Amino acid sequence: MKPAPIKSSSLSRSLLLIMVAALAVLVFNPAAMGAVDAAGTAGVPETASDKPGLVPGEILKPEITVRDEVVRLGDVLDIFEEGVGDFAHIILTLAPAPGEKDQILFSSIKSVALRAGLEIENPTNLSRIFVTREGEPLMEEDLNLILVAAFQERALLSGDFTLTLHGRYNNINLPVGVDSERVRVASLTLDARTNRFRATLMVPVGPESDRRVDISGLVTEMQDIPVLARAVVKGEILTINDISWLSLPVKRITLTTAKSAEALIGMAARRTLKSGTPIRLSDIERPLVIKKGALVAMQLISGNLTIISLGKALESGSKGDYIRLLNTASGQTIEGLVIGPDRVAVQTASAYLLARY
Repeated sequence: MKPAPIKSSSLSRSLLLIMVAALAVLVFNPAAMGAVDAAGTAGVPETASDKPGLVPGEILKPEITVRDEVVRLGDVLDIFEEGVGDFAHIILTLAPAPGEKDQILFSSIKSVALRAGLEIENPTNLSRIFVTREGEPLMEEDLNLILVAAFQERALLSGDFTLTLHGRYNNINLPVGVDSERVRVASLTLDARTNRFRATLMVPVGPESDRRVDISGLVTEMQDIPVLARAVVKGEILTINDISWLSLPVKRITLTTAKSAEALIGMAARRTLKSGTPIRLSDIERPLVIKKGALVAMQLISGNLTIISLGKALESGSKGDYIRLLNTASGQTIEGLVIGPDRVAVQTASAYLLARY
């Protein structure tokens, strides 16, 4: 039995299918074209770097530092070939907060680049790239000023006080070139019993974006008290030039502490006192203007009548003290008010006259 003859139409169709398949191999596998190089250089395949839009892996940076709030493709690539630099502006991801460090997976970088039409090789098998964001630290004194203003605006505190900050306040960084005035206090609470506070700050990370930072601390109410600017010895009279000021926590100031300059000026030291330390009221006394045994002028004023007689002080006294006196003329003991050095006022004429006569 003879085989069936092959029709010319069937043969033509088969040849067409073979030609289409061969063309597809050449189109979708450019490396195969090395076998049929038109210039006679058959068998030399293209290298990765010769392909348009393909970036060699050696140019990947394993670690980078950025200043902006985003990481761009141009930040992670060391160089760009001709035509590839157009991809530099493509944003990969948000940068870490100022002063902090993060990482980007290579798979994420590759995915973003491919969507933009750029292929990046990774012959060294980098799994991630580390990113550090430049930042400028928020100084403690600036943060204190921000918090003090917030306390005053909310009428939570009045008078003088200091803040002791706890926790991570010293790790707050601002973007380079951003002023601390951009920092806002979103919330602030104070426990009146413990004087502890909590605050939520809105710290800038970019021109229009902020991040929340929670901080806490302790409020200490302060008060200025007078102290000595120099050491004084026992009996020395204090003047305004001897007074300096010291700020202390209110809790350290007792009822016996001198709290005003008026309480010190004109007073005498009862013992040697050091400079710069709180002064107790028991450390000072009114200076003696009459010493025991001294002769004094006893003075009685009654209307237009003024009588002065000589007496002897039976005890020492300061201005404003009542002391006992001996009328040297009559030998009687009377009481008088010290009104100045060696001067005593007798309060009633009857007492004075009775003592004298």
